[in-house]
Amino acid sequence: MPTKNNRRKRNESSPGSTSKPSSKKHLLDIVNSDSESDYFDTIDNDSDSKTDLPCHPPHPPHPARLKQPKMADVDIELLCAKLAPVLAETIKETLKTSILNEIKTEIRKTFEIETKGLKDKIKSLESENQKLKCELKEQMLNHDELNQYGRRMCLDIVNCPGDMQNESPELLEKRLLDEAKRAGIPLTSADIDKCHRKGRYVDMGHRKGIIKFTNSKARDRVYWNRRKLADGVFVQENLTPYREFLSFRCRQLKRVGKVSKTWISGCRVFAQVTGEDKGRHIRHIDDILAISGDTE
Repeated sequence: MPTKNNRRKRNESSPGSTSKPSSKKHLLDIVNSDSESDYFDTIDNDSDSKTDLPCHPPHPPHPARLKQPKMADVDIELLCAKLAPVLAETIKETLKTSILNEIKTEIRKTFEIETKGLKDKIKSLESENQKLKCELKEQMLNHDELNQYGRRMCLDIVNCPGDMQNESPELLEKRLLDEAKRAGIPLTSADIDKCHRKGRYVDMGHRKGIIKFTNSKARDRVYWNRRKLADGVFVQENLTPYREFLSFRCRQLKRVGKVSKTWISGCRVFAQVTGEDKGRHIRHIDDILAISGDTE
């Protein structure tokens, strides 16, 4: 008599058995199926049939099932035709900027290398030029001092009457002696070495006269008594052309108010700047420019 266990085995293996296959076998059959789409269809069918189960988030679709948009060859060509000018212009500008920057960098480096030696040479030449200017200034002042020393026995007389076109030195000397006698200044012909007028004759004018004395005592007598001469007749120290130019520039500064007073003493030019207590000895044009604030 068969036992319970044998009966159970016979019932499970009998051909008429209607028992469902196990879940393991079901999954293996799905995995081993040839068609990949059957696998996804099976998952979809299972999810549809299990409506009574709790809701779970859907599984993400397989990348193979995503629908990729397809473009025709004509559309691709049109898109390329539209993008080509924009890309070309962008590439062109980028290359242009890059090339220009590289060229500028190379030019700057080359320029710095080439001009480094020139800059050093220019500095050396500027220093040498400044040194030569100082030496030239000193030489000019020394020459002017020597020239002025040679005029130490001379005086200028302005507005001396009787100017004539062909006036002789003897006639001018006689008139100077007459003016000195009228002013009470002791002066003789022996005190005068020579005299003459300078400049071109002008009708109805009086040229400046230059008197060279034979001794300093006679020269000083005339100079210190110059205020006794007739009205309009002035006696001045005989200056070099450069010192006359400096004196003229000082008078110009006085007219504009930058100099309060200017004078000549011992054949030297002086100027008192407005607001200062003492006068300045004007030896060079640089002294004038320092007062005026100009540069040349």
